[in-house]
Amino acid sequence: MRRTLSMRIVMAMAVTLALGALVAAAACGGDEAGAPPGSTATPTPTSEAAAPGSTAALVQRLRPSVAHVLSEAGIRFLVVEHLPHTRLDGACFWLDPESPVVALSLRYDRGDWFWHTLIHELGHVERRHGLEQGEPPVDVDLFGRRPSAGGAEKPEIEREADAFAARTLIPPEELENFIARVGPLYSQQKIRGFAERLRVHPGIVVGQLQFHSEIDYSQHRRMLTPVRDIITQAALTDGWGHTVPA
Repeated sequence: MRRTLSMRIVMAMAVTLALGALVAAAACGGDEAGAPPGSTATPTPTSEAAAPGSTAALVQRLRPSVAHVLSEAGIRFLVVEHLPHTRLDGACFWLDPESPVVALSLRYDRGDWFWHTLIHELGHVERRHGLEQGEPPVDVDLFGRRPSAGGAEKPEIEREADAFAARTLIPPEELENFIARVGPLYSQQKIRGFAERLRVHPGIVVGQLQFHSEIDYSQHRRMLTPVRDIITQAALTDGWGHTVPA
């Protein structure tokens, strides 16, 4: 029996998050080039330079995973460089009832933004927003405390997708317990320990603490790892020197 779209989305997220955890585990331990734990330096692996077993080799091996896994789930994924003077973060639309498309702008080059925005858009897909409920969602100023670019309260479907992303990245009970035990003294050591236990990148913890207004957006920025170069090497991309084939 053909899997339902919702089941394919769940499986895609499970696989991509598991692969992300493998990269995070390696990155948190440093690499053979001597990058310190939590370093924001972006690995630039090549087939000649990446030593077997190194973080660079692991990232190189897993580099195509997100686009590939989403494709296997029937979800088209593309990246479009954000337009100047806009705050477009992502969009979800449909070619037909079984063919969703997720587009990201990678406006912020940080891993927590990428995962939150990607899973936010997958939340729209899972709930079939834009297909069975109104216009296709186009998300503006998604990652931040402001309700929306115009200052108005976010629509219900956006609040649903935000909640979906947050609880997928970190179970709410785990985050609430961490906040109750540690807040407001969120040291890098405590954040890394919590992330390691959950098998997520420390930057995701930082992003969720910022999203829930536990810390300021200026705090722990060194733990927010760049991802744009990795994502655009594997995904269909228009921008940053990449062009979509005609």
